[in-house]
Amino acid sequence: MAGSLYSLIYRSYARPPWIGDKSLRDIVQEAHAFNSQNDVTGVLIFSDGVFVQVLEGGTATILQLTARIAADRRNERLRVLWHGLVPERQFPDWTMGCFDMTDVQPSDNPVPQAVMRRGGEGPVWTDQMTQKLIAFYSENRVSGLEPMFQQMRRLS
Repeated sequence: MAGSLYSLIYRSYARPPWIGDKSLRDIVQEAHAFNSQNDVTGVLIFSDGVFVQVLEGGTATILQLTARIAADRRNERLRVLWHGLVPERQFPDWTMGCFDMTDVQPSDNPVPQAVMRRGGEGPVWTDQMTQKLIAFYSENRVSGLEPMFQQMRRLS
């Protein structure tokens, strides 16, 4: 289907040595630059060394980007949790929104603890998880939880 919109959700782990906020900021800035040129939107949730990211865009672009992310030495063990065609973007305002949830209570994290936990396969991604993430994004998209990521919002 020409012009179809593809979404992919993955989990991966930060590879040591992790430099904290600087490493996360570098990843988000690089993603913002690439995504704004390639019509990719999405959101990245980071917590205690675990990434969960939603990517949205053209199928070929998202698959190539996922391969590039999997090869990035800053993370390891990338696992696709869900992928497929979607009727519309769920995160249209951000070329790369980012929430660092490391210092947030697990109950306040929009991604379930079972998904964010290191090791094991974890649960299958569900529509309910997607809806919780979308609701969280909708409530926090204007300012984000971390002021350093405000400039990453799509302004167009």
